[in-house]
Amino acid sequence: MENFKTGTMARWGLGYEETLADRHPGLVYCRISGFGTDGPMGGLPGYDAVLQAYGGLMSVNGYPEREPLRVGVPIVDHVTANLAFSGILLALHARRDDGRGQLVDIALLDAVVSILHPHGASWAADGRAPRRTGGAHPIVAPYQVFRTRSGDFFISAANDRQFRALMTVLGRPEVAGGPRFADNAARITRLDELVPLLEDLIGARDGGELARELIAAGVPAGPVNDVGEALRAAQVLHRGLFIDTDGYRGVGVPISFGRSPTRNPTAPVARGADTEAILAGLGYGPSDIARLGAEGAIDGR
Repeated sequence: MENFKTGTMARWGLGYEETLADRHPGLVYCRISGFGTDGPMGGLPGYDAVLQAYGGLMSVNGYPEREPLRVGVPIVDHVTANLAFSGILLALHARRDDGRGQLVDIALLDAVVSILHPHGASWAADGRAPRRTGGAHPIVAPYQVFRTRSGDFFISAANDRQFRALMTVLGRPEVAGGPRFADNAARITRLDELVPLLEDLIGARDGGELARELIAAGVPAGPVNDVGEALRAAQVLHRGLFIDTDGYRGVGVPISFGRSPTRNPTAPVARGADTEAILAGLGYGPSDIARLGAEGAIDGR
């Protein structure tokens, strides 16, 4: 397979090392690849799900008695894009010092390895392959999904204070005060005892009511919304994260600035909608554009 370094961009005369670095020393050039451009897999194409598998992410996602699961969104692609964005900003900042640009080299492999938290550190510490834990946290308890009368519900009692507050809200404060579940290490060790106890107490509660009580007590918790419920949530709408107008219906801009306004997304235009304006900008007159249209040379007319 052709190596990325001698691939399409280089053949077009747009390769950074081959052409552009010498011609434009101030250029910041971002290159995104699957596995990088060199090494044993350099130049091979990358796909989100393949990198989830190869990079270890899929191995820790899902339930222990089932097969590994792909994360339900293209998380590797998204993290790669954010790393590229950050890298470009850092390179632009560095250019302010000496006027020199540089290559920003990002790979999907880099992205997936960077998010193996806490599993990478756990393996480095003891050499044991992390196991899949479903909706539960591998080293914190309770930190998982439970079932209430009104639906699935997530609770994160990630420290001892939160666990005491959780058990107080559930009407069993003595559970947190006893030796069996006194700290996180004990709770992880006795998870097979703790989870059924919590399931019985939480299962008898309404999720909305329980969320309000737990949040007031300082325990992170909330219902597991489906996508429609999430996009219609009051705080999501307040933040402008879902837009429903005549021209656009979809997710909004997830970055807010103190003084710089953002522009709402718009629906994609029809193919060829701007062709005539672009041709006019290139010097084509109305008669030339009409002739090209009549000849079928303008796509979308």
